[in-house]
Amino acid sequence: DSTSSIVFWIINILFCLITFCFSPKQTKHSLSLKSIKTTFSHASKATLFFWSLILFITFIFLVYASYFPVHTTDSLHLYDFRAKVMYVTRTLSAVPEYVPTWSTYPLYTTFINLFMRFLKVNPPIYYPLMYFSFALVFYGQLRRYVNSTVSSLGTLLMYTTPLILWQARLDGLSNLPYTIFFSLAGIFYLINKN
Repeated sequence: DSTSSIVFWIINILFCLITFCFSPKQTKHSLSLKSIKTTFSHASKATLFFWSLILFITFIFLVYASYFPVHTTDSLHLYDFRAKVMYVTRTLSAVPEYVPTWSTYPLYTTFINLFMRFLKVNPPIYYPLMYFSFALVFYGQLRRYVNSTVSSLGTLLMYTTPLILWQARLDGLSNLPYTIFFSLAGIFYLINKN
């Protein structure tokens, strides 16, 4: 529904403006296992609640991905099928022989599916893990500027963005990885610019 999506984005934009305009600047923190333990041992109940929601959503997606095979049309006909061809033939050069236009599509998701097949793991498991990893990086970058409760809330809002959350549940479309790569490039550009 486009109305709920518009309302969601308006709320996100307002939250970001309020957060970055009125929050006191925090000191830079190093990201290590010890600092993570310290952060969560002294974390507020709201922070723990936000992260428990993020972990719960990730767990649901991992269970879903582990039980259901690749099922979306683009993945079946393009990304995962290319991975199957590479897996069976044990060569990358066999792909253009079957369908010449296959080589014009990005290979990232195909290689992820191929790698997962070599590990004997269901390929869709990678995408919720990738999305959770992005949430950790997103939280770490927010944490440089605001406190842990606001950073956790911002991460939860990013994590529950309907379209991206839906893409994380799917099984190997190229939209999620390239959205994450583009977002990380923007985040690190803005950080290094300052």
